[in-house]
Amino acid sequence: MKNNLLTSMLVIGLGMPVLLFLVVEVLTSQGNVLGAAYRYLLPLSFVFGLIAPKASVYLLMFYSAYIDLGKKVMIMDGNLFFSDLFFILGVPPVLLLGACVAKALALFFQWREPAVANLRKSFFIACGVIIIISTISLFGAGLRLATLKNLANSAAYYGFIFLLPSLYKDKSEVLKLVRFTVLLMIPAAAYGFYHFFVGMNDFELMYYSLGISTNDKYVLNGEGIFGPFASQGALSSTMCLVAVFCLMGFQLSKEELKSYLPKPICGVLVVYFLVAAIISLSRGPLLIFPCAIFLYLILRSKKLVALTLFVGIGGAACLAVYGTEIADRLPLWQSSLHRLVGVNSEKGELLFRINTLTVRLHEFHSLSNSENWKPFGTWFMGDAAEARRHVHVGMVGYLVKLGYVPLLAVLLFLVPVAVVFLKIYQKLMRNGEKFGAACCCLGLSLIVVPLIGMGSLVVFPVPLYIGFCLSIFWLSQNFVAQDSVEGAVEEDVVVPRLGRSYAQ
Repeated sequence: MKNNLLTSMLVIGLGMPVLLFLVVEVLTSQGNVLGAAYRYLLPLSFVFGLIAPKASVYLLMFYSAYIDLGKKVMIMDGNLFFSDLFFILGVPPVLLLGACVAKALALFFQWREPAVANLRKSFFIACGVIIIISTISLFGAGLRLATLKNLANSAAYYGFIFLLPSLYKDKSEVLKLVRFTVLLMIPAAAYGFYHFFVGMNDFELMYYSLGISTNDKYVLNGEGIFGPFASQGALSSTMCLVAVFCLMGFQLSKEELKSYLPKPICGVLVVYFLVAAIISLSRGPLLIFPCAIFLYLILRSKKLVALTLFVGIGGAACLAVYGTEIADRLPLWQSSLHRLVGVNSEKGELLFRINTLTVRLHEFHSLSNSENWKPFGTWFMGDAAEARRHVHVGMVGYLVKLGYVPLLAVLLFLVPVAVVFLKIYQKLMRNGEKFGAACCCLGLSLIVVPLIGMGSLVVFPVPLYIGFCLSIFWLSQNFVAQDSVEGAVEEDVVVPRLGRSYAQ
């Protein structure tokens, strides 16, 4: 008791002068006040992650929805500079880094103990994934400020693969964390509805008028339905993945639902979030929802997986051959669709627009051009401008930028990884751990949809939720092992029978 009191007094005694200094420093700064506050918030986030790693995960979920709104609010103070944005966007990965460092230090102090064997494995897997993704990004784009932003928005969040298993030992805690995330997104979706029916606020229009965001063109074209996120694609992707989270509630037992949401509420929220995704006017990410369900069904069978791969490769080959012919027919199909649904407004035209598929179809058709099939792509040839050129279809972009030799090496590496993933998935399904299996499908859908040109892998918070979902999938193995141990203990318990003399 006395030690806790002394610790609290020490924290308050040291923290108050530091806090007072930061307040005075921020208020007397010549630049953007909020920007100056975020500069100090960045190192403080790391410290907070070190001190309270479990609370940091909840704070990360909050940032996943509302960090970009804080970025837009900065314009209200004026004197906004492009460099100010990097400090606020750096807060989530730095917070995650602090939490990971705290749990890594705790792991190192008990490194050789058998009880942390699985945790050691999680640590090495997380580090390996982060190093591989970081190396590819740095090799392709070089050490630039924009590259560091992409690293923070992609590689960093695979730290969840180590962090969540080190923090959560009980499934109910994970379910409560996901429930917290779902509830957080309810007002985020409502803000998207506000943008659709009312429009953006003045401070948001002022922010996008500065030209410091690549999404300003959508605002100028009347498609600025972003909600609290940075883009309409981020709103659509997030709403779809949260809708899948709600759909997972129907797979939970009555006992597990006590830590989640009632099934009627889950059903209502599925519709609510899907409608929010639709009114974002970003149609490609809508595939995340059916893709997650489709993967959930086919991954149970190896034959279905093989058939799906065969059909997928065949479909890509058809698009490579007939992509331009299909693109030429899109204007006619667009007119027919508008007449069919009776479009009579600008937002209706945007909602049912399919002409945006033209660019993606031409990119698929580029696969039939032998000039694009080079052993080493633009990243290796030193063509910096071409290497940074945006390609909507992920698989085409990787072929052009990497070349078929590195891409083949990556695929050969991914084959055994996919086999292990499939074995773990089927093990979870056999043991009734359907929530973790569904999280695997959701994480994979967030990767697959951008690969076919219908989303983005690097737009925040998509990378955060890829790491988050895959980490829950990895963590679910521990829950299966716990159930096995508990079942074995129950079987070993011998119930003594009372003799006749005792019964009398």
